[in-house]
Amino acid sequence: MLHEIRFKKAAVAGALALALIAVAGCTPDASTSGGKDAKVHIAYLPLAQANPYTQSTYEGIKKYADTHNADVTVFDATFDGAKQQQQCTDAVSNGQYQAIITIPVTPTNLVTCAADAVAAGVAFVNTDFPIGADASDGKPQIKGEVASVLDPSTERGDWIYTLVNGACAGLNPCKVGLINGTNADPYGTAVQATLQAKAQSSGSIQIVEVREGGYLPGPSLTVAADMLQAHPDMNVIVTTSDQMTTGAEKAVSDAGLTGKVKLIGGGYSDVATKAIESGRWYGTFLSLPRDEGSLAAKYALDYLGSPNDPAKAGIGASASLLSGYPPVITKENIAKFAEFKPQWNGS
Repeated sequence: MLHEIRFKKAAVAGALALALIAVAGCTPDASTSGGKDAKVHIAYLPLAQANPYTQSTYEGIKKYADTHNADVTVFDATFDGAKQQQQCTDAVSNGQYQAIITIPVTPTNLVTCAADAVAAGVAFVNTDFPIGADASDGKPQIKGEVASVLDPSTERGDWIYTLVNGACAGLNPCKVGLINGTNADPYGTAVQATLQAKAQSSGSIQIVEVREGGYLPGPSLTVAADMLQAHPDMNVIVTTSDQMTTGAEKAVSDAGLTGKVKLIGGGYSDVATKAIESGRWYGTFLSLPRDEGSLAAKYALDYLGSPNDPAKAGIGASASLLSGYPPVITKENIAKFAEFKPQWNGS
């Protein structure tokens, strides 16, 4: 079993066990890799490899590959959609890779390449962000794609709203600032739309400003400081990544507003546990990038072992939901994570 979490719910644990057990015959045969025992070459195309989240996904891919006669080559797109598209095209056309696993820069930059990969018999899997017109869809949107391993944006939007609603309890109005990674990324627009729609329906929650933090603490410190200056009566700052909440926390402290502005993160990184337990942060939502990588590699290699098996393609999976842990984490339920080890660095 790949999953590194100790499961709390037997039914969910059983489901993930079935999903992750390395079944006999998953090693590609001669028809897919040049020989029964030939090593499978995986191309990993993250949107930016310098990000700790994408590094953790790589660790999950590599861990599974190392024990299943496969290797991994990384192509760093540095948040450049055109560059990633060319990397993908090259990985398909040169014939060196039997599988491609990607975190796309945008929902559409790899649509054509994904279809080309499928046509060439390359096992194609996307993680974390979707590929296709519907950013809320958790299943592959490209015909023939092996798998899509992610939390749908509407689901994350719901989790974020649950956190915001809890942090805003008793406040009317409750003024909220949102810091996205980038507003145009696959989740940014959809999460923002979900949060704003639910906030408007609440009658008391107001999203007073939305800014970009680039998934980094430094830029997020700057934009949070600007937001606090423009809205000194702000009640909550929520981000879509713990790294950005780390920066926002420094801005709140510098402004002398510690304890007055509630902070919400995203992804449950290594910095979140103490921050939530101590009350510095109201909460965060769960993400498991290492497990996403392991699942992606498992699905790709299983498909290459049985390329004509329809059950081995078109898979949609959320590592967070498969874990059996609550997807929304606050001080009220963090004791359930006593044996949990976060899978990425959010500082």
